[in-house]
Amino acid sequence: MIKSNLKIKIDRYASQALKQISILFQHVVISFLVFRFFVGEDSLSLTGKSAEFGMLIDGTAARPYVLRALIPGTIRLIRNLIPGTFQSQLTSFFAAKKWLIFYFKSDRAFEYAIALALSFLFFLGFSFVLRSLAKRFYPEEHFVQHLVVYGGMLILPLCSSYSHFIYDPATIFLFSFGTLLIVKNRQIPLLIFFPLLVLNKETSVLLILVFIAYQFRRMPFIKIVAISVSMGAIWFIFRMLVLQTFAANAGVIAEFHFFDHNLKLFGNPASACLFLLTFISLGSLIFYDWKTKDQFLRWGFIVVFCPLFFLSIFFGYIDEIRALYEAAPFAALLIAPSIAKLARS
Repeated sequence: MIKSNLKIKIDRYASQALKQISILFQHVVISFLVFRFFVGEDSLSLTGKSAEFGMLIDGTAARPYVLRALIPGTIRLIRNLIPGTFQSQLTSFFAAKKWLIFYFKSDRAFEYAIALALSFLFFLGFSFVLRSLAKRFYPEEHFVQHLVVYGGMLILPLCSSYSHFIYDPATIFLFSFGTLLIVKNRQIPLLIFFPLLVLNKETSVLLILVFIAYQFRRMPFIKIVAISVSMGAIWFIFRMLVLQTFAANAGVIAEFHFFDHNLKLFGNPASACLFLLTFISLGSLIFYDWKTKDQFLRWGFIVVFCPLFFLSIFFGYIDEIRALYEAAPFAALLIAPSIAKLARS
């Protein structure tokens, strides 16, 4: 009897271990596919542009790109901590393997290596955050949980029509992780973590709206105000520090593209049709059966998407959905149940 019970427990633990290994493998594979698309052969270089990789790392790039300071600063810090001999050995190893030749044959090889590693880790982290959020909002629907992860990851390659920036994977992961802290009611970790998000990109201010949308009618009003004001103060202080640090750099705080790109977009039928097809397809899945979906997910999507979309009309390329990366976790969580219902019908 004892041996029989022991065997049952061992079989159960083995089954659980295999399941976790399978899930980990799936996350690694889907993250690597997105990562490989993201880095391309030289996508991160942005050679000859205002956000050229080397200039971002050196802090000499033009504003507003240089103001996204977290990842370039992290790359510099890691580079300065690693002995030069190890840097040479590592880059020589990868160059000999003929992997991503452009990156490992350049004079910025080790810095590119750090950027590539960070990008993959952020994509992998995003996939796990999506699963955690899916389990929270769809605890009994395992099929929907899988759809959230795969759908959320596969949205990303649709989002960039022109350029990939080294801070984009961090934007996707950090904003999603901040959202996860909010729904888990982890206020102290949220306040500690928030400065990283602020240093990465100015759109981090939208996480305050996400916090308010989630805590509305859940938390006492005074506490909501206190935490929101604290996050606002953190955002203001850190963004002012970044602005002051790079005040002498060329460029402007926000580039205006309403006339030079967005109005001209619909003069190019192919680009316009591709943008509209992607936008309408994703929008239809997001808003399908809208009223039955979780209220916070609906509010969260609206308070993030609407400001970003409005700003992209004037200060971004409206057909480059990467400007809406912060809305990605909400889009994934709203699209998944739509696909599940359509699949079952």
